[in-house]
Amino acid sequence: MQIVSAALTDLGRRRPANEDSHVSRPALGLYGVCDGMGGHAAGEVASRVAADAIESFVQHTDGVGRDFTWPVSYRPELGVDGNRLVAAFTLANRAIHQRVIDEPALRGMATTGVCVLISQAGLKSCSTTNYERGGPRVAPDAVVAPDPSPLASSPVVAQDPSHLASSPVVAQDAVVAQDFSPASQPGAVSALVAHVGDSRAYLWRAGYLEPITRDHSWVEEQISAGVLSQDEARTHPWRNLVTRALAGADDPDVELTPVTMERGDRILVCSDGLTSPLTNSAIAEIFARTPMGRPEELCQALVDAANNAGGPDNITVIVIEVS
Repeated sequence: MQIVSAALTDLGRRRPANEDSHVSRPALGLYGVCDGMGGHAAGEVASRVAADAIESFVQHTDGVGRDFTWPVSYRPELGVDGNRLVAAFTLANRAIHQRVIDEPALRGMATTGVCVLISQAGLKSCSTTNYERGGPRVAPDAVVAPDPSPLASSPVVAQDPSHLASSPVVAQDAVVAQDFSPASQPGAVSALVAHVGDSRAYLWRAGYLEPITRDHSWVEEQISAGVLSQDEARTHPWRNLVTRALAGADDPDVELTPVTMERGDRILVCSDGLTSPLTNSAIAEIFARTPMGRPEELCQALVDAANNAGGPDNITVIVIEVS
Protein backbone atom coordinates (compact mmCIF):
# COMPACT_ATOMS: atom_id res chain seq x y z
CA MET A 1 0.00 0.00 0.00
CA GLN A 2 0.98 3.63 -0.42
CA ILE A 3 0.12 6.72 1.59
CA VAL A 4 0.15 9.92 -0.45
CA SER A 5 -0.45 13.28 1.20
CA ALA A 6 -0.50 16.97 0.41
CA ALA A 7 -0.95 20.14 2.45
CA LEU A 8 -1.87 23.69 1.53
CA THR A 9 -2.44 26.85 3.57
CA ASP A 10 -3.89 30.09 2.22
CA LEU A 11 -4.51 33.58 3.62
CA GLY A 12 -8.09 33.71 2.35
CA ARG A 13 -9.73 36.89 1.09
CA ARG A 14 -10.32 38.90 4.27
CA ARG A 15 -7.53 38.25 6.79
CA PRO A 16 -4.38 40.41 6.98
CA ALA A 17 -2.24 37.52 8.25
CA ASN A 18 -2.33 33.73 8.39
CA GLU A 19 -3.02 32.49 11.93
CA ASP A 20 -3.13 28.82 10.88
CA SER A 21 -0.18 26.47 11.34
CA HIS A 22 0.16 22.89 10.23
CA VAL A 23 2.35 19.82 10.53
CA SER A 24 2.86 17.27 7.75
CA ARG A 25 5.38 14.58 8.69
CA PRO A 26 4.75 11.41 6.65
CA ALA A 27 7.70 9.56 8.22
CA LEU A 28 6.09 10.01 11.63
CA GLY A 29 2.57 9.43 10.34
CA LEU A 30 1.65 12.83 11.81
CA TYR A 31 -0.62 15.38 10.11
CA GLY A 32 -2.15 18.29 11.99
CA VAL A 33 -3.74 21.73 11.77
CA CYS A 34 -3.89 24.45 14.43
CA ASP A 35 -6.04 27.56 14.03
CA GLY A 36 -4.89 30.44 16.23
CA MET A 37 -7.08 32.96 18.05
CA GLY A 38 -6.43 36.16 19.94
CA GLY A 39 -5.61 38.74 17.29
CA HIS A 40 -3.46 38.12 14.24
CA ALA A 41 -0.08 38.43 16.00
CA ALA A 42 -1.07 36.34 19.02
CA GLY A 43 -3.05 33.84 16.94
CA GLU A 44 -0.05 33.17 14.73
CA VAL A 45 2.11 32.60 17.80
CA ALA A 46 -0.38 30.30 19.54
CA SER A 47 -0.90 28.05 16.53
CA ARG A 48 2.83 27.84 15.76
CA VAL A 49 3.78 27.13 19.39
CA ALA A 50 1.17 24.37 19.55
CA ALA A 51 2.05 22.80 16.20
CA ASP A 52 5.77 22.79 17.06
CA ALA A 53 5.17 21.29 20.50
CA ILE A 54 2.93 18.52 19.11
CA GLU A 55 5.39 17.69 16.35
CA SER A 56 8.34 17.70 18.75
CA PHE A 57 6.74 15.33 21.25
CA VAL A 58 5.44 12.91 18.62
CA GLN A 59 8.93 12.79 17.10
CA HIS A 60 10.54 12.34 20.53
CA THR A 61 8.23 9.41 21.33
CA ASP A 62 8.53 7.63 18.00
CA GLY A 63 8.81 3.92 18.83
CA VAL A 64 8.39 4.23 22.62
CA GLY A 65 6.28 1.89 24.77
CA ARG A 66 4.17 2.32 27.87
CA ASP A 67 7.31 2.11 30.05
CA PHE A 68 8.41 5.51 28.68
CA THR A 69 8.60 8.30 31.28
CA TRP A 70 5.41 10.11 30.30
CA PRO A 71 4.95 13.81 31.13
CA VAL A 72 1.29 13.18 32.01
CA SER A 73 -0.44 10.21 33.61
CA TYR A 74 -0.43 7.19 31.30
CA ARG A 75 -3.93 5.90 30.49
CA PRO A 76 -3.71 2.22 29.48
CA GLU A 77 -7.09 2.25 27.74
CA LEU A 78 -5.77 4.77 25.17
CA GLY A 79 -2.79 2.69 24.04
CA VAL A 80 0.62 4.15 23.31
CA ASP A 81 -0.41 6.34 20.36
CA GLY A 82 -3.44 7.68 22.20
CA ASN A 83 -1.22 8.68 25.09
CA ARG A 84 1.29 10.24 22.71
CA LEU A 85 -1.41 12.49 21.26
CA VAL A 86 -2.97 13.44 24.60
CA ALA A 87 0.47 14.22 26.02
CA ALA A 88 1.44 16.19 22.89
CA PHE A 89 -1.68 18.37 23.14
CA THR A 90 -1.11 18.83 26.88
CA LEU A 91 2.49 19.92 26.33
CA ALA A 92 1.32 22.27 23.56
CA ASN A 93 -1.11 23.84 26.02
CA ARG A 94 1.67 24.22 28.61
CA ALA A 95 3.98 25.75 25.99
CA ILE A 96 1.35 28.39 25.25
CA HIS A 97 1.08 29.11 28.98
CA GLN A 98 4.84 29.52 29.24
CA ARG A 99 4.95 31.79 26.19
CA VAL A 100 2.35 34.09 27.76
CA ILE A 101 4.43 34.25 30.97
CA ASP A 102 7.45 35.19 28.87
CA GLU A 103 5.49 37.70 26.75
CA PRO A 104 2.48 39.08 28.69
CA ALA A 105 1.31 41.00 25.62
CA LEU A 106 0.23 37.65 24.18
CA ARG A 107 -2.23 37.01 27.02
CA GLY A 108 -5.55 35.72 25.67
CA MET A 109 -4.08 33.83 22.74
CA ALA A 110 -5.30 30.31 22.06
CA THR A 111 -5.58 27.78 19.28
CA THR A 112 -7.65 24.85 18.14
CA GLY A 113 -5.92 21.63 17.15
CA VAL A 114 -6.67 18.50 15.13
CA CYS A 115 -4.12 15.77 14.40
CA VAL A 116 -4.03 12.41 12.66
CA LEU A 117 -1.42 9.90 13.83
CA ILE A 118 -0.99 6.79 11.70
CA SER A 119 0.25 3.73 13.60
CA GLN A 120 3.84 2.64 13.14
CA ALA A 121 2.61 -0.78 11.99
CA GLY A 122 0.61 0.95 9.29
CA LEU A 123 3.57 3.08 8.22
CA LYS A 124 5.81 0.02 7.94
CA SER A 125 3.34 -1.61 5.56
CA CYS A 126 3.20 1.48 3.29
CA SER A 127 5.42 3.73 1.25
CA THR A 128 4.81 7.46 1.71
CA THR A 129 4.81 10.46 -0.64
CA ASN A 130 4.15 14.04 0.39
CA TYR A 131 3.57 17.24 -1.61
CA GLU A 132 4.28 20.65 -0.03
CA ARG A 133 4.30 24.17 -1.47
CA GLY A 134 3.40 27.71 -0.50
CA GLY A 135 4.98 28.47 2.89
CA PRO A 136 6.97 27.01 5.76
CA ARG A 137 5.10 23.68 5.77
CA VAL A 138 2.65 24.08 2.98
CA ALA A 139 1.81 22.62 -0.40
CA PRO A 140 -0.04 21.89 -3.85
CA ASP A 141 -2.01 23.09 -7.04
CA ALA A 142 -5.28 22.96 -9.21
CA VAL A 143 -9.16 23.32 -9.72
CA VAL A 144 -12.16 25.43 -8.70
CA ALA A 145 -15.46 24.41 -7.19
CA PRO A 146 -17.57 27.33 -5.99
CA ASP A 147 -20.13 26.69 -3.26
CA PRO A 148 -23.55 28.35 -3.27
CA SER A 149 -23.84 28.44 0.54
CA PRO A 150 -24.51 31.95 1.86
CA LEU A 151 -22.16 32.28 4.81
CA ALA A 152 -20.38 35.62 4.85
CA SER A 153 -17.52 36.02 7.26
CA SER A 154 -17.94 33.60 10.13
CA PRO A 155 -14.90 31.40 10.69
CA VAL A 156 -16.79 28.68 12.60
CA VAL A 157 -19.91 26.72 11.78
CA ALA A 158 -20.66 23.41 13.44
CA GLN A 159 -21.84 20.66 11.12
CA ASP A 160 -24.12 17.79 12.03
CA PRO A 161 -22.36 14.46 11.44
CA SER A 162 -25.62 12.50 11.32
CA HIS A 163 -26.56 13.49 7.76
CA LEU A 164 -23.89 11.20 6.35
CA ALA A 165 -24.93 8.22 8.41
CA SER A 166 -24.43 5.76 5.55
CA SER A 167 -20.67 6.26 5.71
CA PRO A 168 -18.69 3.72 7.73
CA VAL A 169 -16.97 5.90 10.36
CA VAL A 170 -18.66 8.00 13.02
CA ALA A 171 -16.84 10.18 15.55
CA GLN A 172 -17.46 9.02 19.11
CA ASP A 173 -18.02 11.11 22.22
CA ALA A 174 -16.51 9.05 25.03
CA VAL A 175 -12.80 8.36 24.80
CA VAL A 176 -12.76 5.40 27.17
CA ALA A 177 -15.55 3.53 25.37
CA GLN A 178 -13.54 3.07 22.19
CA ASP A 179 -11.00 0.57 20.92
CA PHE A 180 -7.66 2.31 20.36
CA SER A 181 -5.68 -0.82 19.47
CA PRO A 182 -4.13 -0.86 15.96
CA ALA A 183 -6.15 -2.47 13.17
CA SER A 184 -5.27 -6.12 12.64
CA GLN A 185 -7.01 -6.85 9.33
CA PRO A 186 -4.77 -7.11 6.24
CA GLY A 187 -4.92 -4.19 3.84
CA ALA A 188 -5.93 -1.74 6.58
CA VAL A 189 -4.03 1.09 8.25
CA SER A 190 -5.01 2.20 11.74
CA ALA A 191 -4.87 5.82 12.82
CA LEU A 192 -6.01 8.01 15.69
CA VAL A 193 -7.53 11.46 15.37
CA ALA A 194 -7.14 13.90 18.27
CA HIS A 195 -8.90 17.23 18.40
CA VAL A 196 -9.71 20.22 20.57
CA GLY A 197 -11.95 22.98 19.20
CA ASP A 198 -13.55 23.28 15.78
CA SER A 199 -10.79 22.33 13.35
CA ARG A 200 -11.97 19.12 11.71
CA ALA A 201 -11.14 15.76 10.21
CA TYR A 202 -13.26 13.88 7.67
CA LEU A 203 -13.14 10.43 6.09
CA TRP A 204 -13.93 9.96 2.40
CA ARG A 205 -14.84 6.36 1.61
CA ALA A 206 -16.79 4.78 -1.26
CA GLY A 207 -18.32 8.08 -2.34
CA TYR A 208 -19.31 9.33 1.11
CA LEU A 209 -17.77 12.10 3.20
CA GLU A 210 -18.13 11.44 6.93
CA PRO A 211 -17.09 13.82 9.71
CA ILE A 212 -14.67 12.07 12.05
CA THR A 213 -14.66 14.91 14.58
CA ARG A 214 -17.47 16.88 16.13
CA ASP A 215 -16.90 20.57 16.83
CA HIS A 216 -16.28 21.62 20.40
CA SER A 217 -18.40 24.72 20.00
CA TRP A 218 -21.44 26.37 21.53
CA VAL A 219 -23.55 25.99 18.40
CA GLU A 220 -22.68 22.30 18.10
CA GLU A 221 -23.90 21.78 21.66
CA GLN A 222 -27.15 23.55 20.78
CA ILE A 223 -27.58 21.39 17.68
CA SER A 224 -27.04 18.24 19.73
CA ALA A 225 -29.61 19.46 22.27
CA GLY A 226 -32.13 20.13 19.50
CA VAL A 227 -32.16 23.86 20.24
CA LEU A 228 -30.66 25.00 16.92
CA SER A 229 -30.99 23.66 13.39
CA GLN A 230 -28.03 23.42 11.05
CA ASP A 231 -29.22 26.49 9.13
CA GLU A 232 -29.67 28.50 12.32
CA ALA A 233 -26.22 27.49 13.55
CA ARG A 234 -24.54 28.68 10.36
CA THR A 235 -25.70 32.25 10.93
CA HIS A 236 -25.94 32.40 14.73
CA PRO A 237 -24.03 35.33 16.32
CA TRP A 238 -22.25 32.88 18.67
CA ARG A 239 -21.15 30.54 15.90
CA ASN A 240 -17.50 31.47 16.57
CA LEU A 241 -17.55 30.42 20.21
CA VAL A 242 -15.46 27.29 20.87
CA THR A 243 -15.91 25.36 24.10
CA ARG A 244 -12.46 23.75 24.09
CA ALA A 245 -9.10 25.17 23.02
CA LEU A 246 -5.40 25.12 23.79
CA ALA A 247 -5.32 28.33 25.79
CA GLY A 248 -2.59 27.79 28.36
CA ALA A 249 -4.96 27.20 31.28
CA ASP A 250 -5.99 23.77 32.61
CA ASP A 251 -4.81 20.68 30.75
CA PRO A 252 -7.03 20.25 27.68
CA ASP A 253 -9.82 17.70 27.32
CA VAL A 254 -8.57 15.99 24.15
CA GLU A 255 -11.08 13.92 22.19
CA LEU A 256 -9.68 10.83 20.46
CA THR A 257 -11.33 8.93 17.63
CA PRO A 258 -9.90 5.71 16.12
CA VAL A 259 -10.05 5.32 12.35
CA THR A 260 -9.24 2.31 10.18
CA MET A 261 -8.12 3.38 6.71
CA GLU A 262 -8.55 1.08 3.73
CA ARG A 263 -7.38 1.28 0.12
CA GLY A 264 -9.21 4.10 -1.62
CA ASP A 265 -9.81 6.08 1.58
CA ARG A 266 -8.95 9.72 2.03
CA ILE A 267 -8.72 11.73 5.23
CA LEU A 268 -9.16 15.50 5.19
CA VAL A 269 -7.74 17.60 8.04
CA CYS A 270 -8.69 21.27 7.92
CA SER A 271 -9.25 24.56 9.69
CA ASP A 272 -12.65 26.20 9.80
CA GLY A 273 -11.59 28.53 7.01
CA LEU A 274 -12.71 25.65 4.77
CA THR A 275 -15.80 24.47 6.62
CA SER A 276 -17.22 27.88 7.45
CA PRO A 277 -17.97 28.97 3.86
CA LEU A 278 -18.49 25.44 2.47
CA THR A 279 -21.10 22.88 3.44
CA ASN A 280 -20.18 19.23 3.86
CA SER A 281 -22.07 18.52 0.64
CA ALA A 282 -20.00 21.05 -1.28
CA ILE A 283 -16.78 19.54 0.08
CA ALA A 284 -17.98 16.06 -0.88
CA GLU A 285 -18.66 17.20 -4.45
CA ILE A 286 -15.05 18.37 -4.77
CA PHE A 287 -13.80 15.03 -3.47
CA ALA A 288 -16.04 13.17 -5.90
CA ARG A 289 -14.69 14.93 -8.97
CA THR A 290 -10.98 14.83 -8.03
CA PRO A 291 -9.32 11.48 -8.89
CA MET A 292 -7.34 9.49 -6.34
CA GLY A 293 -3.59 9.97 -6.53
CA ARG A 294 -3.82 13.76 -6.88
CA PRO A 295 -4.02 15.06 -3.30
CA GLU A 296 -2.27 18.29 -4.26
CA GLU A 297 -5.03 19.03 -6.79
CA LEU A 298 -7.69 18.22 -4.22
CA CYS A 299 -6.11 20.59 -1.68
CA GLN A 300 -6.01 23.38 -4.23
CA ALA A 301 -9.59 22.75 -5.35
CA LEU A 302 -10.81 22.95 -1.75
CA VAL A 303 -8.91 26.19 -1.09
CA ASP A 304 -10.15 27.71 -4.36
CA ALA A 305 -13.75 26.81 -3.48
CA ALA A 306 -13.48 28.42 -0.03
CA ASN A 307 -12.03 31.58 -1.57
CA ASN A 308 -14.70 31.65 -4.26
CA ALA A 309 -17.29 31.46 -1.47
CA GLY A 310 -15.84 34.61 0.12
CA GLY A 311 -12.65 33.35 1.80
CA PRO A 312 -13.64 34.80 5.19
CA ASP A 313 -10.77 33.18 7.08
CA ASN A 314 -7.37 31.54 6.64
CA ILE A 315 -7.72 28.15 4.98
CA THR A 316 -5.53 25.15 5.74
CA VAL A 317 -6.14 21.67 4.34
CA ILE A 318 -4.26 18.36 4.46
CA VAL A 319 -5.34 15.35 2.40
CA ILE A 320 -4.05 11.84 3.17
CA GLU A 321 -4.79 9.04 0.71
CA VAL A 322 -4.32 5.27 0.99
CA SER A 323 -3.90 3.44 -2.31
